[in-house]
Amino acid sequence: MLNRTLPELFFIRTCIASLRSIPPLSTLYTLTRFTILPSAFHLPLPLELYLYAEALSFTAVYLPRKLILQKPAQHPPLSSPSNRRALFKKCIDETPDVGAYLSGWFHGAAVETIKRENVREFLSWAYLNGSRDGGSEEFAELEEYVSLVESRLGRRFEKGYDKKVKCIRLTLDGVVMEYRSLLWYFIVYVVDLTTCIRFSWHSFNHFAPGAWFRILPPRPHTALSSRSPARHISYWHRSHTHPTKHPIIFLHGIGIGLYPYTSFLHDLAALDPTVGVLVLEFMPLSFRFSHTPLSKSAFTEEFTAILMQHDIQNFMLVSHSYGTVLSTWLLHSEHLASRISSLILIDPVTILLHHPSIAYKFIHRAPTTANEWQLQYFASRDPDVANLLSRHFFWADNILWKEELAGKKVGIVISENDLIVDAPECWRYLTGQERAKNGRGDLVVIWCEGLDHAQVFDTQVRRGVVVALAEEFHEAQQRGERQGVGLV
Repeated sequence: MLNRTLPELFFIRTCIASLRSIPPLSTLYTLTRFTILPSAFHLPLPLELYLYAEALSFTAVYLPRKLILQKPAQHPPLSSPSNRRALFKKCIDETPDVGAYLSGWFHGAAVETIKRENVREFLSWAYLNGSRDGGSEEFAELEEYVSLVESRLGRRFEKGYDKKVKCIRLTLDGVVMEYRSLLWYFIVYVVDLTTCIRFSWHSFNHFAPGAWFRILPPRPHTALSSRSPARHISYWHRSHTHPTKHPIIFLHGIGIGLYPYTSFLHDLAALDPTVGVLVLEFMPLSFRFSHTPLSKSAFTEEFTAILMQHDIQNFMLVSHSYGTVLSTWLLHSEHLASRISSLILIDPVTILLHHPSIAYKFIHRAPTTANEWQLQYFASRDPDVANLLSRHFFWADNILWKEELAGKKVGIVISENDLIVDAPECWRYLTGQERAKNGRGDLVVIWCEGLDHAQVFDTQVRRGVVVALAEEFHEAQQRGERQGVGLV
């Protein structure tokens, strides 16, 4: 992640402006080349063919696909009313400032301007999938929620509905995306190829689910990969031979694939060559045309198939950013949760997910600094990422409460200047203190001073904190087994 310096701001704005100029310039040149410009005038043939290809990609592929990706989300079935009420009460109980909470979900609007029906609209999305034609029971349920919010807020909402006061409703709002040029996809291909070479060099074997040309950019370098037992998930694997330590499984976040994590994963693998390492790849998170994002049940099913393929029983789970959503799914699985012997969450986006910070900062915030521009253009407005977050991200399935971590060795790494996560609030929730020393216990919370989202991976010293934590958990697991006491 870039820093907040002026030179980096100039650099990223120049890069974005250059990439944004490709579709209009290529389309304009293609149109004028065959209508206005004299036949004798032409650019060098390779450049001309490239501009034609970009114009065709923008008009014939991106624009129709943009419309397709706007189709309504398929929400999961509603939980029971009692479960919804319990979830709502827990969310309110874990919200110290209800006024700031509401204001955040309403794009920073003053609480005094939010009317009663606006609040009902927001709560209907958050707890009832946006239902507008519910019966009397759902009406009464929403009335109960609104009344509880008023009680915690200490004031009653004005009756009515203000069309100017809009709330964030991720799965109902439009999918905001921007075109990705063929040049950008070529860069993604080169980075992917580089990543493949690095993993192969460090004795990892690749497993692919099928034809390499089913995604864009294609992955011809994986044509000789072993066959993945999963239909959609590809992964890298190093065999596990250690008699007592558990293998490590890593789940990455949104970004340009595994490239930002390669040094960290190699440091992790170097701890013990006999400990297996399994690194999953998720194409919808990796800046490319790919398959529809997996549902919670589909992901756990494919994950289980991969475990069976390599005879993995118990494992240490390490995840970063959006990967912590997938970790939460595993923790919520009655068949898989008990097999997670220890857990490390880095820059987690699932803690206090009912707060507006992540939804607003990742999707709706107007960028001003270099890192915010980088996040908006390259991550949140990537077509597949935008579709993932706006049509396949259901917060109630993804939220993680600290009591769900009981009984496991858990490490949580929080970056002080995280531009997505509300780091101070997460710290207070997990530790019960404004600031605390990095303690050691079943729950280890590490505060990375001065770091932004994902910057913990940038240098060996920074990522060494996470690597040392993994080593500590392995040693604790071995001590527990020697004493005949399991950690799960």
